[in-house]
Amino acid sequence: MKSLLPVLNDYIRSQEAVDLALQFLIVLIAILLFFVIILAIIVLGLRVKNNRRARFWNRVEERWTKHLYDYLSDDEPEWTIPIQKKERLYFLQFLLRMTYRLQGQEREKLVQLAQPYLAPLVKRTTHSSAEVRARAIQTLGVFGLPQYDEAILKALEDSSPVVSMLAARTLANTRNPKYCPSILSILHRFSFWSMNYLSSMLTAFGPDIIPDLEKTYGNPREPVRVRIACCEALRELNSLTASPIAEAVIREDADPDLTAASLRLLKETGTDRQADVVRQLLDSDHFILRAHAISALAALGDERDFPRLEAALNDNSNWVAIHAARALKALGGEAILEKISHSAHPRAMMARQQLRELEV
Repeated sequence: MKSLLPVLNDYIRSQEAVDLALQFLIVLIAILLFFVIILAIIVLGLRVKNNRRARFWNRVEERWTKHLYDYLSDDEPEWTIPIQKKERLYFLQFLLRMTYRLQGQEREKLVQLAQPYLAPLVKRTTHSSAEVRARAIQTLGVFGLPQYDEAILKALEDSSPVVSMLAARTLANTRNPKYCPSILSILHRFSFWSMNYLSSMLTAFGPDIIPDLEKTYGNPREPVRVRIACCEALRELNSLTASPIAEAVIREDADPDLTAASLRLLKETGTDRQADVVRQLLDSDHFILRAHAISALAALGDERDFPRLEAALNDNSNWVAIHAARALKALGGEAILEKISHSAHPRAMMARQQLRELEV
């Protein structure tokens, strides 16, 4: 009997521990349930508040929209609806959306309508939130140029690359060449952006910035990606004065990508005076450079290049070989292609394909 007492005491203590654990779990579940209910009430309250706010702004915007149609149709428009201080930012966003639907004189009326409400946006270009800064730059870019261009120029140095790029694109869209040097000075920040995007942004300025582009493109101290972007923009702008610079850049033998871009530029704007520097790259170790050199030679070369182009049909790279076939066709070497097409040459089918394209 005495030997059972310790066992019984242990059992009682274990039951008490289980009861305490259950009580703790019940209390914990009750607390969690309480917080869940509180969070649900908060979420519901926020949703009700947001819905109420949305309905309020919808009513305000409907009133603005009705009046805006009258404003735009009037030869001497006058905005008679007062804009409260708390409504100004939303009113600007309303006008911003409307500008994308309008052109010409009607769009200019919206720009004039926005002028009294733009000044506070300058402070928002330095807001802690990148999204707020970006929206301020976007709005000033549509309504506030050139009077607020200083704020947008400062945004080129913004810590956020997205805000900085938005500022650069905004200035480029003005087509005012005075902003180009400022953009070129920070273009290295966008090295991870698409090269097509960067060159198209520069091209938006138009031909007036060709001297700035040529200066940057020809400067060996500039970052390679910046020089390539300028080179591509010069090609798109069809700069006839850039070919000597491209020749000098190729002689630098600095970077394969930059050399390839320079070859593309020579193909579009070069003359036979640059043909010799192009020929030097026919034996490049980089197949991309060999292909681009052959492509440029199709525009700058002559029948003296036939032997080397025919030899290029044996290149290890199919891409180089097809450029060689196209170059032969462009320079009048159809007889060579005809001979190869009827031989056991490994690129005979490629030659036949080029000849068929010629017939079409």
